[in-house]
Amino acid sequence: MFKKGSYQDMEFNILTIFGGMLGVYSILCMFKSHQTLSWESISGRIMQTDLITGQRGYESAEIYYEYEVRGQMYHNNVVRIGVGLSVTKGSFSDARDTLSCYRIGQKVRVYYNPQKPKESCLQRGWNFGNIIGLMLAIWLIVFGVCKI
Repeated sequence: MFKKGSYQDMEFNILTIFGGMLGVYSILCMFKSHQTLSWESISGRIMQTDLITGQRGYESAEIYYEYEVRGQMYHNNVVRIGVGLSVTKGSFSDARDTLSCYRIGQKVRVYYNPQKPKESCLQRGWNFGNIIGLMLAIWLIVFGVCKI
């Protein structure tokens, strides 16, 4: 049997743990996205684009591309490193905007990790979604600790 208030304590502990995990993930993504600024670049080609519509009308853009580094072909679908903002609903159109930038057969600049060429992205640098993720994590931790 739960003591009075213990269920609420558990709920807030879960919020705090989830906030901590989200915070760690966001920080790691921020670090990795910052590293892309020093990655090398090479010409690649868009192979496939898809607009994925999930439950409740949420949309995401899938961009598949190929590139060659030192004679080896690589394929990837990472547009930018980190917490994605290409999920949209209603008036937001980030997924469709992303798709409109990339056409099948189009030549693109691919940024890749010279130590691990299979790691690549089409847009380097910081991702605003990482900052939002970190802000949400801080809010969850504060909410969980303070039991507002």
